[in-house]
Amino acid sequence: IVLRLNLELVNHSCSPNAINEPRDTDADSELRATKDIRKGDEVTLCYLDDFMNFGSIARKRRTKLEKVVGFDCKCPVCSGKVPGQDKLMKKLIELHTKLDRHPLDLRREAGIRDKIVDVFLDLNIGHPNDMAEAVIKMVEAAKLTHDPALLRKAMDKCRQIAEDTKLKQIQRFYEHMEIVLAQRCTSCKEKE
Repeated sequence: IVLRLNLELVNHSCSPNAINEPRDTDADSELRATKDIRKGDEVTLCYLDDFMNFGSIARKRRTKLEKVVGFDCKCPVCSGKVPGQDKLMKKLIELHTKLDRHPLDLRREAGIRDKIVDVFLDLNIGHPNDMAEAVIKMVEAAKLTHDPALLRKAMDKCRQIAEDTKLKQIQRFYEHMEIVLAQRCTSCKEKE
């Protein structure tokens, strides 16, 4: 059964339980759960990307959010029902300030990217694509180190997150990287 929904009627939450993802086969998109949704729970989307721009303090974040989307958010995070989110947002922002635009120490950069993904795993704020982008950047940073063990660790984490979240963007990236890495291994063996 295919339900054609008007996604403009799906409410916002800073801690969404669904995402609007493009379908592979046509121009339509599909509303996909990113978390378990219990009977009676409202299906919600996050209207915004890059929540770090909204800061780590809930009161200030709600004020900025109201200016951008035109309503006072009353989601579980903004209502204070999800503890520890301000602290996690602050840590996420701090980790991003440690990133270097032109990193010389690639292992350090990969380590920071790994920590960013760990924070995202505990964070209930933001658009699921923000986490997807963090996972992709973590794997790419690990790849640049040319350390097979570090890259395998990043790929394992990427695979686990792809399975847990069911986000197509992460699943496709993981599958693509596995093909790229397999080809790299094959060409290395041929050179020997």
